[in-house]
Amino acid sequence: VARNYLVYFLFFLFFSAISGVGIAYFSHVPDWFMFVLMYVVQIISALLYIKAFYRERTLSRLAFATIGTFLFAFWIWVLYDRIQPRWVFLNEQLVLREEIPMLWVPIIASGIAIAMIWIHALYLASHGAPDERNGKSKEEPREAAPESPA
Repeated sequence: VARNYLVYFLFFLFFSAISGVGIAYFSHVPDWFMFVLMYVVQIISALLYIKAFYRERTLSRLAFATIGTFLFAFWIWVLYDRIQPRWVFLNEQLVLREEIPMLWVPIIASGIAIAMIWIHALYLASHGAPDERNGKSKEEPREAAPESPA
């Protein structure tokens, strides 16, 4: 079940990325490449979280969830700020860019991604590491070395 949360999280992350970059590009936002770079940073953060999950590093996992939350929250604020019409330079002219209400799509998807990562992080924190849930210990006991004849 915990791994399904990662699949859902990645779905919303990539949906937010594709919709956000597409909306910015087709709405003629002059700095649409900033959207690409921010989503690359978020994807790297998500991959670090997943790596910590599979390596069973609880503190790293929670640290990357926290860092990812701050990244997503900052990005949601930036997207929200971009919804309103504003004066921008386009083709060396100052023009009024129209309102972009479609940016609510990546905002909502990013919010759901934040919720999914914390559901995942808190679910795992309350149910132990993956191997502990399967009845396996994290480190198998070593067998004693056979005694050598003296």
